[in-house]
Amino acid sequence: ERLGLSATQKMAAVAANAAAGHQPRRGLLVCDRILPGSACAQAGVEPGDVLLSVDGVCCVDFVHLECAVDAAAPEPWSGVEGGMLTMVWARLGHERTTRVRVADLHGLIPRDFVDCGAAVFHALSYQRAMKWNVQPQQAGCYVSLAAIFGAVGVGAVITALAQAGEKWLTPDLPSLFEALKRIPDDTYFHVSFRDWSANGHGRERHAEVRMDKRLWPLTMWSLQPSLPDRWVIAEDIIPHSIDDSAVTRAATETESSVLFEDGRPQNGSPLRNALAEVTFFAHTRLVFEGIKPRGMSAMLFKRRGVGIIVSLEHQLLLTARSTVPQLLGTVEVTFFQSITVDAVPLLIHPELNFVVLQLKRPFPSGVLEVPLLLDTGNKVFDVPCHGTFIGLDHRGHSVERECTVATDEVWNPPLLNPPRPRQGVNCELLQALNDEEVSDGLGGVFCLSHAFGSTDAAPE
Repeated sequence: ERLGLSATQKMAAVAANAAAGHQPRRGLLVCDRILPGSACAQAGVEPGDVLLSVDGVCCVDFVHLECAVDAAAPEPWSGVEGGMLTMVWARLGHERTTRVRVADLHGLIPRDFVDCGAAVFHALSYQRAMKWNVQPQQAGCYVSLAAIFGAVGVGAVITALAQAGEKWLTPDLPSLFEALKRIPDDTYFHVSFRDWSANGHGRERHAEVRMDKRLWPLTMWSLQPSLPDRWVIAEDIIPHSIDDSAVTRAATETESSVLFEDGRPQNGSPLRNALAEVTFFAHTRLVFEGIKPRGMSAMLFKRRGVGIIVSLEHQLLLTARSTVPQLLGTVEVTFFQSITVDAVPLLIHPELNFVVLQLKRPFPSGVLEVPLLLDTGNKVFDVPCHGTFIGLDHRGHSVERECTVATDEVWNPPLLNPPRPRQGVNCELLQALNDEEVSDGLGGVFCLSHAFGSTDAAPE
């Protein structure tokens, strides 16, 4: 009665339970939920419907249902269609007959996968489709390992890729593979995905990802069912040679407006135009022992810092070893928060805290060079010295502060913060300690107040 069955339907259910030896227990199978796009969903079955019979036999428990489904199921991995089942449902006492085809469950388990830049993608599994209440087929590609897709994250479902005005939908694994083939190496592309993380709830989100096929070529693996099962390469793409001209934000000649923020002229030191934001990132498998922090679980090791232009002719910058700790990795230099150019590390000094970078393309217009940064007088700030700190905050905005510095003895410095040019001695800010723009920033240079515009500038 609670299920809305008629007297005839209840009598049939009681008789079937008695025949199955379930007395005095009585029960029926009730549909709990329907997977979108499934055969039952297309047949009009809804949650709450009561299953009365399958192929003319009253069905009161899972034993009867499983026997009927197994009898109509195709052979695993055979690729043939299963048999049809005639199922009678009751909804508020009204009977409804549906015919559904039994599918091979093995086909709903993802076996093939795509490997690209140490990231792994496969089709959406039946279990996750049930958990998220989505259609498993044509839903997108599941991110199993993120690697270069760290901005997307593990557990996301990629729905589309785009680059240079072209957009490719990725409802299944072959379409994702074909879209990744069209993206040149070492270039940025746009990713659209569904976020199913703790607070994502399937919302559509977007991210920018940089392609990397050099160490992990784009490969699609396909399962060949056998004893034992084995995977074969469906197609292996030879990595492209790196094209320096293929940069998402090309470092072209810019107008003088890049020297201004928010359309207003910058006030203060012109030395701001000699600073740039430096970003280093590499897969954690490629990070040398001792550089990667302990307990780090992310797949992409990333560091940010400031770079100082020292030669426009030779396209050289200086940055800190804490920003670029090793030669193996990708280095990007951003000017005026709008122009990004790739760079390569030429020298990482084994003792001193500096790295020499060289741009792959010329500097944009409007930047300045600082020919000499370290003071030639070999001065040690035994007494506090007043000057100006010029640098970049954590967002890459320029910062200029009046401050005071003095020497500070440093014993056992951390690996990622090696000593400055004088062993065991670092510069310590005595003022602006509570200034978050300086303390949490990317870095900068300290200029003595009496020597602004001269060579007495110390990197900080």
